[in-house]
Amino acid sequence: MIFRTIGLRLLPVIGLAAVLAAIGLAALLGSTPAVTTAHPEPTPTTPPPTPQNPRAADGARPGVVTVSWDALSASQSAFYRVGWVAEDDYRAVTAAGRNWLEAFAFVDVENSGQTSHTVSRLTPCARYAFIVGSISQRFGTATWSEWARLTLSCSIRTPTPTPTHTPTPPPPPPPPPTGGRYTQISAGKLHTCGVQLDGTVHCWGDDGRGQSSPPEGEFLQVSAGGGHSCGVKADSTIVCWGSSAVPSPPDENRFSAVSAGDAHACGLTVASENNRRKVVCWGAAGVGRTNDFESRNIETVSSGDNHNCTVYYDGNSMTCWGANDAGQRTSQSSVTAVTAGGKHTCWLSRDGTVGCRGSDTSGQSTVPTAEEGAFDQNAYTYRAITAGGTHTCAIDAAGNAEQTRGAARCWGSDSDGQSTPPSDVVFDAITAGGSHTCGLRSNGTVACWGDNTHSQAPRNLTSSTITPTTTPLTGRYTQISAGRLHTCGVRVNGTIHCWGVDGRGQSSPPEGEFLQVSAGGVHSCGVKADSTIVCWGSAAVPSPPANQRFSHVSAGDAHACGLTVASENNRRKVVCWGAAGVGRTNDFESRNIETVSSGDNHNCTVYYDGNSMTCWGANDAGQRTSQSSVTAVTAGGKHTCWLSRDGTVGCRGSNTSDQSAVPTAEEGAFDQSAYTYRAITAGGAHTCAIDADGNAVQQTRGVARCWGNNLDGQSTPPSGVVFDEITAGGSHTCGRRGNGVVTCWGENTYGQAPR
Repeated sequence: MIFRTIGLRLLPVIGLAAVLAAIGLAALLGSTPAVTTAHPEPTPTTPPPTPQNPRAADGARPGVVTVSWDALSASQSAFYRVGWVAEDDYRAVTAAGRNWLEAFAFVDVENSGQTSHTVSRLTPCARYAFIVGSISQRFGTATWSEWARLTLSCSIRTPTPTPTHTPTPPPPPPPPPTGGRYTQISAGKLHTCGVQLDGTVHCWGDDGRGQSSPPEGEFLQVSAGGGHSCGVKADSTIVCWGSSAVPSPPDENRFSAVSAGDAHACGLTVASENNRRKVVCWGAAGVGRTNDFESRNIETVSSGDNHNCTVYYDGNSMTCWGANDAGQRTSQSSVTAVTAGGKHTCWLSRDGTVGCRGSDTSGQSTVPTAEEGAFDQNAYTYRAITAGGTHTCAIDAAGNAEQTRGAARCWGSDSDGQSTPPSDVVFDAITAGGSHTCGLRSNGTVACWGDNTHSQAPRNLTSSTITPTTTPLTGRYTQISAGRLHTCGVRVNGTIHCWGVDGRGQSSPPEGEFLQVSAGGVHSCGVKADSTIVCWGSAAVPSPPANQRFSHVSAGDAHACGLTVASENNRRKVVCWGAAGVGRTNDFESRNIETVSSGDNHNCTVYYDGNSMTCWGANDAGQRTSQSSVTAVTAGGKHTCWLSRDGTVGCRGSNTSDQSAVPTAEEGAFDQSAYTYRAITAGGAHTCAIDADGNAVQQTRGVARCWGNNLDGQSTPPSGVVFDEITAGGSHTCGRRGNGVVTCWGENTYGQAPR
């Protein structure tokens, strides 16, 4: 028996609320109601007949239910609509004073003669009510059956029934991380999820609805919500798990980001043909309904409990939609980031200051000042912000005399310690949940604080479980490239050798002769002797079509860009591929391109004509820039640096660790004005360059000079060593000498910088 699921929606149909709202609590939990087939809106045709004899039975495993009904012919009903609601969800929503239809979910299936549909990802042991509707056209108004109720089994059915039925208690929450490394984290209401270095998702905390049991596979990003979680997979589709009220969106959509709210989620699509990105939302009815956002290009989206906010590329304005019961909806200009919390919204302005609007019951929308006895907001600027249930946290950007750059600062409710971050800890990212908060350090470890009732904020997450590799690096190389946590090089015989983390196969190159290699996030790409490009590692970055010929490749965090060979008109263009929405190319065929460099989520090129440069892609830290008289450019994590014709260095973008501020004599490092450079490389949060001229006293020509993050020694090159080439990775750096020998320094947790 074959049927096709054509849509997975949550009450977007006009008239459904009017029909079902009258059912009420007594009807749902008491006797079976007789549902009227009348609708407030006129219908062009006679309503389809009512499905008869709806029934529900446990499936083959816990959380799976088969809903069945008496058949209707295709001429009577072109589609069936199967709906369900959990009694616990119903009670929670109504207790909060909201419409119970927010807890109702359904799926439309085409009528191919089937008389049943299987619903999965429900909560074992919970009581549900199911209903079947008939529809004359896709997404039309349904004629509803009676309700069918079922208390789901707590365990797998066996052929031999047991004499008594004792419900199995829910499983314990998934274990918290014990020292692993993450590239991104997200805190939900009572659970937390993170993307690990190999691209898999690990969640910890409450798992009552399966929200902490992610599917297998490679993910680019994850977002934890109320009783559900959603993630963007390597193929740019979104999958959700946990509460059945928030299913996965249709597979035909491609997304670059997802944000999970309390009972809904919103995804940011990849750029369309007109280079526009739109927001698509789904989940609990009436929550997160999208406006027409296709007319403007959207940079980011954030979902709160029952409202959402976006930032636009053009002018960095922002707007919100959804619930406004606490005044959380707002529109602002000159905004670089926005975060939607429980019933409040906060944003970062271009000057790094914070603004908040909405509920202020616990002071979550009032950033403390010196007069309020906390810290002086006027003395700080911020580079990241996150809004939780009733608290807000931000990461300090500029620091002060107390050297607080990168520290977390929180305000609002502190009933469980969620607004008391650890002192003297520097974070790259921060995420606030219901009553807990977690921060991500630059080395990928996680620290959490606040409510830990469900193990959603475990302590002592600082130790690493991986032993560093101490095998010395041998051999001679013609070219090298450092990625996030691995390094690759082209040997003198043309083969590639990689070292470091290999969780996705990024350090396992194919055989063959190569001209050049580039190491990215969890993938690597190389230009072969026949000028084709092959990539290995993450499935998010496949190899480009074999009929294209390239002279150079640059791998970003989850994408890559290649520079084609000269065409008939002697022009070279840039072609980019990988994670959807990242590294989209502009029309670069009209000018001849000399080189391309890919950062985490942005790219930069230098043109032959006039040596001007331009960048495109992400600009959340101001890393996109255009310059003239440039000979080389390098795109790092969230910053860009370049060499000018006179050998001086310029940088733009994130400066959280001084990676974009070349030290001067006054800053106690080295006198930038006394040196010129011949090579430059930007890493995760540090920058290195090779001295060009040296000076009369120290004879430093060819030595490496670094600045920025130095927590792992990545900005402390060996003294007196002369390099021909230098490459900066996430937290490590490698240099190649004139004789082909490679020397590395910085983090060596995964053997990416062997001594």
